[in-house]
Order: sequence, then C-alpha cells, then structure tokens
Amino acid sequence: MNTLAERIVLDGMLAGDAYSQWLGIRIDHISEGQINAYFIPSEEMTNGFNIVHGGVLFSFADSIMAFCANTLGKLAVTKNSHISFLHSTDAEKMVKASAQVISIDQPYIKVDCQLIQDQSVFAEIEGVFKQTKKDWINVLQDS
Repeated sequence: MNTLAERIVLDGMLAGDAYSQWLGIRIDHISEGQINAYFIPSEEMTNGFNIVHGGVLFSFADSIMAFCANTLGKLAVTKNSHISFLHSTDAEKMVKASAQVISIDQPYIKVDCQLIQDQSVFAEIEGVFKQTKKDWINVLQDS
C-alpha cells in the first residue's frame, strides 16, 4: 500500500501535471519531506550554446520541490525560488534531483534542492512554498 506522501505526489500531483510529464520526470524516492527524482533532457531542451536551457532545469527543480513541500499533507504552492547554476549540463544525460524540507514556519515551508549530473552538483535551488488550508487527504478522496 502506498503511503500518503506517495499518493499525494503520484496520484494527486504528477498524474495531472502535463508539464512534468512532458519533461519525463521519474520519481526514485518519496517520503514525508523528501523527494529524489530524475529526467533525461532531450536535444529540444537545449539553448543556443548547445547546453540544457536553464528554464527547463528550473522547471524540473520547481516541480520536484513542489512535490516535496506537498508531502507534508497540505496543498502547497510556490511563493518564491532562487537557483544558482554552478556549471552547465548536457542533453541526453540523466539529471537527478534531491529535494528536502529544511524548515517549516507556518504557513511557509522552505525546501532545498540539488541538481546532479555525472555525480556532480551543478545547481542549487532554494524555494519557499505556502501551505493552503486544503488537506491532501480530502483532495484525494474527492477525486
């Protein structure tokens, strides 16, 4: 049986998220306050420098951090995020993400995420998410 965190991410979020599906996001691990995932950027996701477009990488990280924030049980949305690129990345090579909740100051949740390619961290992202009053258990039961 799936945990509530798994149901929230897989059934409540990813199943209806066309953009994350288009990116090809795959989830490796889900627990309360933590997500590990990956995707393989295609050639169509590169920019004029023939590296993966920063907007694509930011979108991947934003999705993973949102999934992470929502594992706490309340519907949460992005308030703000900041990304630092340490070096560029190549298309058609796996990009991994590891996100975890760092702090909770109701109704805000701070999530940190690292993006990794070839065992090297190439981007660090910090996001703040705002919890709504909606409980995921009710959202899942209504669907």
